[in-house]
Amino acid sequence: MDFVGLFFGARREERHRSEAMKLRTIEAVSYGDSFLAQANSNFYWQRFQFKF
Repeated sequence: MDFVGLFFGARREERHRSEAMKLRTIEAVSYGDSFLAQANSNFYWQRFQFKF
């Protein structure tokens, strides 16, 4: 086993994992944003209905 190939393989694997983690974080953030927008619109819609 050559250590150079092992080292670069590990580095590539780590970069791939961090990229996947970044994508997952972006996904979670966008999902949270849409959830917050939904809750906000529901809240305003209830306030709007409460006025009548």
